[in-house]
Formats: sequence, structure tokens, C-alpha cells
Amino acid sequence: TYLFRDEDKTVMALKRIREDGRKIAVWPDFDVDGISAGCILYGGLSLMGFDVVILPPSTRNGYGMQFADADRLLAEHPDVAAVITCDVGIGAWDVIAYLQSMDIDVYVTDHHPEKSRSSADVVMDPSRLDDDSPFKGVCGAFVAWHLMTLYSRLACTPGIQALVDKLVLFAGLGSVGDSMPVTHDTRSAIKASVIEMNALLDCEDVGD
Repeated sequence: TYLFRDEDKTVMALKRIREDGRKIAVWPDFDVDGISAGCILYGGLSLMGFDVVILPPSTRNGYGMQFADADRLLAEHPDVAAVITCDVGIGAWDVIAYLQSMDIDVYVTDHHPEKSRSSADVVMDPSRLDDDSPFKGVCGAFVAWHLMTLYSRLACTPGIQALVDKLVLFAGLGSVGDSMPVTHDTRSAIKASVIEMNALLDCEDVGD
């Protein structure tokens, strides 16, 4: 089910990256929602066979996408072909342009309001200017999880789909961490997250 504008374009952009075997980097923000969203994208893309790396967020440079972090990414992964953000990026026009000048595609997934149209290659954000989605109260981790479930339905076996679904645990964490309104799909994500946490706690292997 499509909830946000251009999420189909985001799925197809990921499909091209996967088919071409190009490397993609996950760029999360450093708060609870951002880290949760980063776990979802890195975990989901890894499960689905992508050549994926993650840029560990640094509190030193502050919130948002910073040039210093872009240079760190390029130094550590000079062969990266695309960047996918999570819980960040909707207003980072200058850093996005910098990455694009290096022939790196930039896919933004975020939930913060867009003040002017982003220059990213694709944008998946319920709060972008031209998105009339009723789900504007979701967090960045929920947006990331929704994207991963969409892609898994398109390209993966039922077994992989089931594993991707379990990443809802982090969508719930991000929702609570960002104090999102407990309405609509956020309520369902938090409930499913609690179920996954309880399943982990009940696992006999915990602590081994």
C-alpha cells in the first residue's frame, strides 16, 4: 500500500542500484529516531542482498547532513554510488548538491517539513510540500520501515519479507523516541514493536 508521494520512485531507484550491483550508503541522524531508521535501512538492505554500508552518525558535527560527514563517507567508501538518508536530509540542499557533484545519487527518506523543494534524486517524506498524505505524524524510522517492506514485497521471497517485517521493532522505538502522536499507523507500529521485543525476551537463547 502506498502512503507517501514518490515512494514508488524510491523503490525503483533502489531496484536499479541492486540490479547494477552498486554500493549504497545509509546516512542516519544521531537521535533515537535516526539510529532506529538507520538500523532498519542497513538491516533491510543487507537482508535483501544490497552492497550496503552505513555512515555512523557523529554528534560532533551537529544535526543534519554536514560536509565533514560527506568527506568522511567519501574517504572511507570511495566506491559508493548512492546515499540513502533516514530521518535527515530534507533541507540539506548544499550537501546533497556536493554529493551529486561526485556522481553520487541521493535518496532522501525523512519526516521533517520541507521548506523548499529538495534537489535529491528522489524524496520520500510525508511532510514534503507536495505530499497530501494523511500520515504526516509518523517518524523517520516508520518511513524507512515502510520503504523496506515495499521493496521486499517487490523483490524478495516470503522468508525475507518476514524478516524485514520484524524490523518494525525499530519503527516503534523511533516513534516513541521522537514522541510522535500515537495515532493511525504509528499506533500499529508501536504495538507490533512491543510484540517483537517480548518475543526476543522470551527467546531461550537470550544471554547465551
